Amino acid sequence: MPPQRTSDTIELSIVVLAWDELDLTMRCVESIRRSTDTPYELIIVDNGSAHEAATWASDTADIAVLHDTNLGFAKGMNAGLAVATGRSIAFLNNDIVLPQNWASRLVETLRSPERRAGIVVPSVTTAGNISTVRSDTSESIHPTRPFRDLPSGVIYVMATETMRALGGWSEQYPIASAEDLDLLFTVWCNGLEVVHDERVLVDHVGSATADTRLKDKGRIWRENRQLFVDRWREISDEDVPRLDRVDESSRQARLAQARIAAWWMKRTFDSLDQLDAERATIRRAAQKPSEPEPKTQNSTRRRSRLFGRLTRGGDA
Repeated sequence: MPPQRTSDTIELSIVVLAWDELDLTMRCVESIRRSTDTPYELIIVDNGSAHEAATWASDTADIAVLHDTNLGFAKGMNAGLAVATGRSIAFLNNDIVLPQNWASRLVETLRSPERRAGIVVPSVTTAGNISTVRSDTSESIHPTRPFRDLPSGVIYVMATETMRALGGWSEQYPIASAEDLDLLFTVWCNGLEVVHDERVLVDHVGSATADTRLKDKGRIWRENRQLFVDRWREISDEDVPRLDRVDESSRQARLAQARIAAWWMKRTFDSLDQLDAERATIRRAAQKPSEPEPKTQNSTRRRSRLFGRLTRGGDA
C-alpha cells in the first residue's frame, strides 16, 4: 500500500520515468513498494505511453505526471522534480529491481556531512559505464574519481534542494543519453562528490526501453555525445550553475579538469568512430557475406584500449 503522504513525513521522492514497457515498470514499482524503508512518495512520469500503461501509472502512483508524447529523459525527470516534496529525491530507470534497505542506506550516505555528496549511486548489475558494476555488495562507501569514473544514470539520489539549485537535468540533449554525464560534471564543478555506496546492489536490465523503442539509438547517442564534448571542452564559469556554498578555488580547478576530460573523451570517440568506419568499409567489400567479418589489424585490441582510456580519464 502507498504510504500516507504528508508534507512533514516525506523523506524521499522517488521519480520513475516510463515510456510503455509496462511489465518492467510494474516490476520496478513492486520492488519500490516492497523494499523502500523510509517515508516516501512515488512519482511516476509517463512519457506518452499507450492507454493501458498510462492508466496504470495514474492509478498506481502517489503522484502521476502524464504526458501525451515522449518529451525525452531530461524533461520527463524534471517534471517529476517539479512536483517532488521530499527532502531527498531518487531518479530511477524503470528497468530495475531494488533490494531491501536501499533507501535508508543511500539517504544516510547522502546526508553524511563529511562525504560532501552531491549524488549517491549504488552498485548495479549492468550499465553502460562499468565503474559501478558489481556482482555482489560490500561495505565500501567511497567517492568516485571526478571526471574519470562516470556512473550511468540508472539511479541517482540527491538532495532535492541541491538538484533544483543546479537547474535540474539539462534539456539540451534530445530524447536520452549524455544528460547524466552533464549532471555529473555539473556536480563535480560545484565541489561536491559523486559517492558510490556498495552496500546497495540494484538489479538492472539495461537500455530496455531504448533497445526496443528507439530504432535510431546509435545516431542519438553520437549526436548527444558531440553536444556534450563541444559544451564541456570550452565550458566557462558562467555556463555552469553555481551553488551558494561552493569554494571558488575548488570550482575553478574542477572546471579546468572538466575541459581536459571532455577533450580526452572527444579524442576517444573520434578514434572509435574511425574504427567503426574501417570495419564498415571492409564489411561492404567482403565478397562472401557468410564468411566471418574481416577486421582491421589489431582493431579489437585497439578498441579495448580506447574504452579503457575513456574510463580512466585518458591516462593510458
